[in-house]
Amino acid sequence: MLLGASDTGKTTLAHAIHSQWLESGRAVAYLDCDVGQGSLGPPALLALQTQLEGDRSRRRFYFIGDTTPRGNFLPVIVGAAHLLRMARLSGAQDVVVDTTGLVAPEAGGTMLKLWKVEALRPDYVVALERQDELSQILGCLGHTYGDRLIVASPQAGVVPRSQAERAAGRNRRWRAYFLRAAKATLPYAWADVWERGLLAEGRLLGLDTASGLCAGMAVMVGSDVSGLEVLTPLKDLRRIARVRPGRVRLDPSCWCELPRD
Repeated sequence: MLLGASDTGKTTLAHAIHSQWLESGRAVAYLDCDVGQGSLGPPALLALQTQLEGDRSRRRFYFIGDTTPRGNFLPVIVGAAHLLRMARLSGAQDVVVDTTGLVAPEAGGTMLKLWKVEALRPDYVVALERQDELSQILGCLGHTYGDRLIVASPQAGVVPRSQAERAAGRNRRWRAYFLRAAKATLPYAWADVWERGLLAEGRLLGLDTASGLCAGMAVMVGSDVSGLEVLTPLKDLRRIARVRPGRVRLDPSCWCELPRD
């Protein structure tokens, strides 16, 4: 598992490790827990990539519904553990876990990372630290992990990104995901709907199968007594067993994030 603040090169290092393991012929998986700036799919999801025979791979997703782990610690940890089980069931011998840059103690970053380590029980923890921003996290792992806790400096050449650049990047990924979205009706009789009080036009929805994995996402555009009207790239909604509203709202005219409510 890789830990570190934003712009420390965690994802670059994670992909390098993953590629090296692949080249060695091992069955490996990549678990991307960065809901805002992930590298395996659109925002607001945890993602798992497992390698199949030959060069083929498979991706699975768990819906978080937000681009930050703040306020979402429980689903982030539950989802990561669920995807790790999927990796093991798929036969993965090794799993690389990338994480978000939330490490500030005052924002809950320390406890998020400690409970994620507790839930996933990685064999090794690699911490990329500039100064002492990880001191509280590392101070709680030293005796547990010993020489399996590896602390290193961030990679040279990492280019910091501003919040505006990060938001623009997310909006590009939203547009790419919803490029072929079409209007569809999802009857209430087909699926369990969580947190109905959050349902509103523009709300991002996670469309889950009975396994708990996310089959796709949708944006709500209306509703009546029988069901939800949504925009989604999914072609067949009959296998959807659960709908979970997220905290993100999107404007379908541009697929841009709307202000939080």
